[in-house]
Amino acid sequence: MNAIVEVNGGKKYICEEVKNILAQQELEDENGKPDLNALSRRELDIVKLIKEGLSSREIAVRLDISLKTVEVHRYNILKKLNLKNTAALVNFINAQGL
Repeated sequence: MNAIVEVNGGKKYICEEVKNILAQQELEDENGKPDLNALSRRELDIVKLIKEGLSSREIAVRLDISLKTVEVHRYNILKKLNLKNTAALVNFINAQGL
């Protein structure tokens, strides 16, 4: 309901879950080196599903979360690991032996 009111008023709406994820991301220290320890449990779950070749939509269904939440997690994973795209992520995962 809040989203409808905000958008109807000409504003943009971001749900609390996404706001919290983005705020946490800003507060974390970036060291520039890919480090799997920087990832949350949920992010690691998503990394494993990406490695299995699942799309964001398939991951959302499998984990019973919204597509937007999966996309935010994917973005955060790439940023935390200092990687540019999903292909680089898959190469990193394979190199780490995940």
